[in-house]
Amino acid sequence: VGIADAGVRLIGFSTTAYLGRVLGSEGFGLLGMGLAVAGYLYLLASPGIHIAGTRDVAAKRGDQVDLDSTVLSIRMVLAPMLFLITVAVVLLWRGDRTASLTLIAAAAAIVPMAFSFDWFFQGKEQFVLYSAQKLISALVFLAAALLLVKGSGDAALAAAAFGVGAVGAS
Repeated sequence: VGIADAGVRLIGFSTTAYLGRVLGSEGFGLLGMGLAVAGYLYLLASPGIHIAGTRDVAAKRGDQVDLDSTVLSIRMVLAPMLFLITVAVVLLWRGDRTASLTLIAAAAAIVPMAFSFDWFFQGKEQFVLYSAQKLISALVFLAAALLLVKGSGDAALAAAAFGVGAVGAS
């Protein structure tokens, strides 16, 4: 678990350094804004569900199927709905094309993030699986960033790479 955590931090640092260098300050700022929006959307798509779910999984040793399907059902309704609302707001905003695409690509990450079982792994005290999920996410994000992001105008592709990392973790 410690080695995986160190690996996630090293990979995250490498990804940040690469994207900062390639995107430049404007592109990296756009990416940061997009990832902040994705983070807030994720909080809205999972309003305390992961905390209550972790507690309930830790307290119960049997009959986990109902709990898991309830958490996923709520997330799978909220995440696409919030994504569509975000797309509508961004399109009505009619801002800079690169900024709009970056926000939409980052917001799309909440859909695969809704499939995340990190709360379940924590409740079951399966920290190796939890760590593996984080490590896979970081590795896939880095690989996607290295493949997709080649210049200062690629902030939307960097946000898409983050979404690919979320898919990898899910």
